[in-house]
Amino acid sequence: MWWPISVLASLLAVIVAANAKVQLPFLELGTDYWAFLVCGSRNYTNYRHQADVAHGYHTMLNLGVRPDRIITMMFDDVALSKENPRPGVLINSPNGPDVYKGVIVDYKGWDVTPENFLKVLSGNKTAMKGIGSGRVIESDSNSTVFVYFVDHGGPGVLFFPDYVPLGADDLHNTLANMYRKKQYKNMILFIEACFVGSLFEEIIEEHTNILVFSATARDEGSWPWYCDGVNVTSCKGDEFSIKLWEYMDSVNPGEYKTLNEMYQRVRTGISHSHLNLYGDLSLGAFSFIPNKLGKKQVKTGSRTLETTQQKSVKPTDTQIFYLEQTIAQSKNLQTRLNAQKELDNLLSGRTRFDEMMAHLVTVATADAPQLREKVNNVHLPLNLDIFPCYRELYESFRKYCFSIQDDYVLSQMYKLANICVLHINTAKLLREMPRICKPYGQLGSTTAS
Repeated sequence: MWWPISVLASLLAVIVAANAKVQLPFLELGTDYWAFLVCGSRNYTNYRHQADVAHGYHTMLNLGVRPDRIITMMFDDVALSKENPRPGVLINSPNGPDVYKGVIVDYKGWDVTPENFLKVLSGNKTAMKGIGSGRVIESDSNSTVFVYFVDHGGPGVLFFPDYVPLGADDLHNTLANMYRKKQYKNMILFIEACFVGSLFEEIIEEHTNILVFSATARDEGSWPWYCDGVNVTSCKGDEFSIKLWEYMDSVNPGEYKTLNEMYQRVRTGISHSHLNLYGDLSLGAFSFIPNKLGKKQVKTGSRTLETTQQKSVKPTDTQIFYLEQTIAQSKNLQTRLNAQKELDNLLSGRTRFDEMMAHLVTVATADAPQLREKVNNVHLPLNLDIFPCYRELYESFRKYCFSIQDDYVLSQMYKLANICVLHINTAKLLREMPRICKPYGQLGSTTAS
């Protein structure tokens, strides 16, 4: 069940206030903890995503999750990238410590796929044999599973390298199977991406012992954070992830802090999107500390949810920021010229893209013009039944139109989803899409996978 954020925030505030002076029993989520930390992107322009995962790795250790119960999945091409001015180092805050040091990556490179993500999550050890470390979440009915995912997102989808989509239907099918097989006692999902709410709003059921912290509502982008151009030419983190890890880092070992308290603190620290909770809200009363005897092991540069305004970039402009920083800071003339050319192509490509999308929507709604405004302007709630239609449109669009390696393109994908939600016949659009898209070409940048 989904609750409007304003109502939920008010309810939780009352609960926290009412119990502020009452000694509550220590409610633990369980005694057996697993953590699965996943970054779905690649390339240096997405520096922030891999830095977020690296930071989270140390945070989980600091909270007491055993190292053999933490599994990481990320392309792992940023720390040692030739574009990284500090080879082998990732920082997640201005002048922060190296969070990459000591991180064990179980699955990297092209092993980072939606299929492998679901296999690891669901404990399919046989299927992962010979791939990466082969480790999977071997949880049972006594286990609490933390899943953290960061990358780009679109309506009803999370993305993996080169924008290969994981649809909400496949994710929910896996979660439902795990629930039926009693593969967990409680599961907490922390998801940082654009439009995350669209994967859960009016979709996730509340009786499956899963609580989702969604960085964004169904119509919102996820904001990059610490975008100051100092030390690295890309952003160092993402707003929700930064606030989440910094809050967890501020908690002393053994201190009783509930998920509701975490929600309140992190929610009020976020300035550009709305943190939402979905699923089983009763889990909010439980402590999120895996081990009451956990000890701080690694300094992660906690800023304890500082309230001073940090430099951020619009979600659709992260590639523009990266290219502008490269032009301003590179000492190599050819590098600057290449970046300027790519920036020019990117900006002109967006104009072409807007024209093309308008054409596609016009064709799609030719027999239902009264729906055209809704398709163009409203982020409609999704349901799992639309995904065969939505997936077919998405794959055709990806093949014939734009390669979807740009957040600006992703920000418009809700129009394809709307066509399916409104049950508009897609036969004509699918037939005409190759012809319509051919004159427009591809969007300029190729650095955002």
